[in-house]
Amino acid sequence: MTGDGRKEADMIRTVWGRLRASLTNTIDDDRGDVPGWVLVTLMTAGADLRQ
Repeated sequence: MTGDGRKEADMIRTVWGRLRASLTNTIDDDRGDVPGWVLVTLMTAGADLRQ
């Protein structure tokens, strides 16, 4: 492998590693989850509307 080939391989490994880390952080991020009290409030309000 030439010097340029090694640089390219290192660059690909770096990009792949960053992409994998980014995806892992995105999957592990739970900020989009709705808290339980919000769900209970919404379901209770919905039950009152049906009666």
